[in-house]
Amino acid sequence: MYLRRNFQRITRTNENSGTVVLWQYEEAKVTQEEYAQYDTVVMEIVQAELDSMASEQAEHNAAMLANIEYIAMMADIDLEG
Repeated sequence: MYLRRNFQRITRTNENSGTVVLWQYEEAKVTQEEYAQYDTVVMEIVQAELDSMASEQAEHNAAMLANIEYIAMMADIDLEG
């Protein structure tokens, strides 16, 4: 398996004075065992980020609901009827 990182898009001039867009990156060959360890760490990081995003979304939703209820109260609107 190969891991690639630090992708860069580069432009080179070819023999016909035209330009060609290429990708440049660092590459490492890893065993399946090494990849499994890497994958575990990456998934832990991704899960932590997803948990953080879910928490932020829940806080945002609660604030929006509180605002809606406040506006409805001030406008004498019954949200349950």
